[in-house]
Amino acid sequence: MTSASPIGGYFGLEQSRGAALPWMGDAVTTQSARMALRCALAGRVPACLWVPGFYCPPARDALAPAGWRVQSYSLSAEWGCDAAVKPVGCDVVVLVDFFGLTGEVVRADAQRLGSGNVIVDAAMSIGFEPPNDVPVAYSSRKFVGVPDGGWLVNAPSGADIGPADESGSLARCAYLLRRATGDVAGGRDDFIRAERSLDAEAEPRAMSALTASLLSGVDFPTLLARRRVNYRALAAGLAQLGIATPALAPNAAPLCCPVPVPNAARVRDRLAALGLFCAGYWPGLTLEASDAVAAALRDDTLYLPVDQRYGLRHMGESIDRLSNVLEQP
Repeated sequence: MTSASPIGGYFGLEQSRGAALPWMGDAVTTQSARMALRCALAGRVPACLWVPGFYCPPARDALAPAGWRVQSYSLSAEWGCDAAVKPVGCDVVVLVDFFGLTGEVVRADAQRLGSGNVIVDAAMSIGFEPPNDVPVAYSSRKFVGVPDGGWLVNAPSGADIGPADESGSLARCAYLLRRATGDVAGGRDDFIRAERSLDAEAEPRAMSALTASLLSGVDFPTLLARRRVNYRALAAGLAQLGIATPALAPNAAPLCCPVPVPNAARVRDRLAALGLFCAGYWPGLTLEASDAVAAALRDDTLYLPVDQRYGLRHMGESIDRLSNVLEQP
């Protein structure tokens, strides 16, 4: 007798039927965006791998397989690849859609550098529309509450992807469940442990069945639309405070709203005391002295949340709290 799917018994997690983005159906799924990027290098002759100096340190450490030489590049004024970077031979340049706001810059850089010499890190931009001939990696965890998960579009043939780590995926759910109960502070340590478990992954694995199931219930087009509405509301409120924010393209997928403020770490701490929590990108990161654009993003930029959990009222409250903090000596 052949095995069959179980019928009856206890219920699993409740979820509705979601709506995917067009590129998701053709993507190779992995446990994380960084491992999706690793897969994008499959079959290439090891050479120089150019990455921004302003880049997630664990992702940089995990990205290149043996034999590749990792070289940093400075950011242009538009947060793109420095024009001085000129890949030769089998060199590969990692282009990043920073905060979901630089998609057009990425496209221009890809055309300038040549599609065969670039891969795109869209971990910060789940709505980035992939070019036909360029590998693009995406992250699920930066946009929705899942324990892991990444996608690779335009994957090369021969990418070696191991079986999913289902038990690891289950273990990373602790902080998600705590947050669902309202215990935000109590889940912080669980969140850090989950992040470190992904940092420790050495090879690409398939996306877990749990994560795939959770993602199938996400309405991604609505998620992105809400983020764009929130971003524009923040930008309008900040403009009244005399603060300019990056322009938002019509179909952009903003991860957050970057706000230029001096000594952003101090402002971030004061906002946290008021219950407004902002991510920091990447405060302890070492940069070349010439990489002034990256230094401003690291030290003098605040990243306000715009995600789909919130609405216009929350954006107004964020502006009010930021205004109060900026008025303090």
